[in-house]
Order: sequence, then structure tokens, then C-alpha cells
Amino acid sequence: MKKILLMLTLLIGLTLQAQTYSIYSHTKGVKVESGGKTVDATDGMPLKPNDMLVIPANGSVSVHDKNSGDIFTSVSTGKISVTKLKIEASRKAASKGESMLSGMKSRFGDGGAVGGSRVYKERGMVNRSLTAYDPEGDGIEMAPGVLAAYIAGKVLNRKYDGVPVDLAYGEKGDGGLFFNLHNTLDYPVYFNVLKIAAVEGNEVEISPLGQPNGTYVVLPRQAIRREHFDTLPAGESHVVVVTPCQFDLDAVIEQVNTLVRNPEAIEAAEEAAVCVVRIK
Repeated sequence: MKKILLMLTLLIGLTLQAQTYSIYSHTKGVKVESGGKTVDATDGMPLKPNDMLVIPANGSVSVHDKNSGDIFTSVSTGKISVTKLKIEASRKAASKGESMLSGMKSRFGDGGAVGGSRVYKERGMVNRSLTAYDPEGDGIEMAPGVLAAYIAGKVLNRKYDGVPVDLAYGEKGDGGLFFNLHNTLDYPVYFNVLKIAAVEGNEVEISPLGQPNGTYVVLPRQAIRREHFDTLPAGESHVVVVTPCQFDLDAVIEQVNTLVRNPEAIEAAEEAAVCVVRIK
């Protein structure tokens, strides 16, 4: 009887372990290798820690840990186990989290500098509503030149960041797209969504998932989701730009496009408190 109970306990434990992880979202072409079989990934598919995820070039997958509630998104392509994906995503997010946190703190100092340029600047106009929403961040804005240089570098090199918040995304509707951002940090984050046109020249514009008037702002322990159901053009890329303070969207887009046409003018801005995450 004791042996039977022990075996039942082990079986229950293995079953629960298998149900700990699942696919939260994925892009087209992601596959799962499990038990000697390879199948196409599907949202909600249960995963075991040693299952292998096969992620194509420019693809991504987000894994949900049901025990912690965390969502881990791939930071590289190729074949990777669920466990390793979780470790790598955590490591990359922690690194960017430290960068963004230090960037946030620098708002109270001299504003920091990257390549001789100030990272932050004071805004000339006070936004009464934002003062109540984020009193520490209302009067601070990221310098458009520094932010544009960072984004342009990512666009040209096609090497994107992890992100220190929970960000899930995937296909929606008839070839559309969705994202869900949950702010797990202890200060507000600001972000917007840009698209890189599927034409020569890497023209950057506001994404239909973006916010054309200013930026999204999400307080700690808040989440925001947006969905686009119509088909997006093949080859078009979409990126989420996350910062610890607001930025002038029009000025940033204008300067990004100037820099991608003149890459020799880009100054390194790797230390800027910015995350640029590709979601399509």
C-alpha cells in the first residue's frame, strides 16, 4: 500500500511539473520538441522543463510560469530548453532592469550623459494630470537625440533587447498583432510602439498598436493590453520602446529616420536607460 501511495505521489508530482509551464504567446514558425516528437507551438500548450523550443530567425516565444505568474520571453533564436529560456530571459531582464533603474535615479542628479549628450532634459511645460500620476517624472523627458541613436542602432543591427517588465505578444485575428505589458518594477514606465516598414531604407513610423499622442505610461502593478486584428504587411517589423520617463515621439521618429539614412552619424548609446523589444 505504501509503495502504491509513493508511486501515486510521484506521478502527481510529475503531472504538476508538466503543467507548470505553458506557451503564453509565439510568432509563426516556433516549434516544440518533446518526447521525441516535434510539433508546431500553440498558445496555451503545456510544457515540461526539458522540452526544447525551436525559434526561427526573427521569431520569439513567451513562456508562462504558472507557479510564479511570470512570463519569460526568448532573447535569442535557435533551439533552447524551457529551463534555459527562463534563465536567459531573467538574466537579460535583470541587466536591463538595472540599467533602467539607474537611469531613473539619475533623474535626480545631473541627468547623466551618453557620448557627451545629456540623457534627460527638463520639460518646459508642466502636465497637471501627469504631475498627479507620476510627480517625480512629470518635469523630465528623455533627450530625443540619445533615444533616437539607441533605437536607430537596434534597427540597423537587428539586435534587440530583453525587457525588465512582463511583456507578452503574438499574432491576433487575421495576421494582426497584440501585446500585453505588465509593469513589475517599482516606478512608472513609459513606452510606445514603432513599425519598421517592409521597404528598403528601414523607414520608421508609429505602429497601429502605438500611442500617437505622447506615450503610454503604466504605473507599478498595472498592465495594459492592445490588439490589432487586421493583417499587417509581410516583412514589416514592430518594436516596443520602453523608457523610465516620457519622450517626444515626433522628434524621436524624425531623428531615427535621419540616422538610419546616415548610420555613420550614430554615436554609441548602449548605456541609455532604454529597452527596444521586437514583437513582430
